[in-house]
Amino acid sequence: VEWLVREPAVVEIAADTSVSLRGIGVGATLLSASFGGLLSNEVRVEVSEPLEEVVLRELFLNLPKVSLLVGESVEVTVRGQFSDGEERDVSGEVSWSLSDPEVAEILSAETPHLTALAGGVTTVFAILGEVRSNEVQLEVLVPLPPEPSLEFLTLEAQSLALVVGESTELHVSGHYDDGSNVDLTTQVEWLV
Repeated sequence: VEWLVREPAVVEIAADTSVSLRGIGVGATLLSASFGGLLSNEVRVEVSEPLEEVVLRELFLNLPKVSLLVGESVEVTVRGQFSDGEERDVSGEVSWSLSDPEVAEILSAETPHLTALAGGVTTVFAILGEVRSNEVQLEVLVPLPPEPSLEFLTLEAQSLALVVGESTELHVSGHYDDGSNVDLTTQVEWLV
């Protein structure tokens, strides 16, 4: 078989035990084969520049709040910047690292969420392949317990039957929803 290439600067043919076609320059050419006086159809061959491998260059961690209360949860996102200029969300592809996993945890999913577990400070970052994101410091605060609410008052007196000139000591106790009792005798308004 004789191989016919119209533009030899575009492709070359190597024929040993098999035949292979290799692009050697950018452009297009027509290729055909001839054998025993017969000519095959022509096939168009196009050769382009090799594509650059697109690689991840940087990761950007976005944590919308850097302070949470125990029990609160917030969505975290990571954007990747690639060598071809593309930037896209890679939140569901990264591995997460926290300096103190007792303080917070990240539930990995397509849309990861960070949940505050205990009071303290932890540093969060993401890793994808060999690329590590920026670090974000998260402070987790323990909420203060709510102030107890006064539920009812109890007037305590030794005797309420008096004679003219006699007096008795009065006491008022406040009973709160947390089970505590407080002497409110000097703080209440007395109605006579």
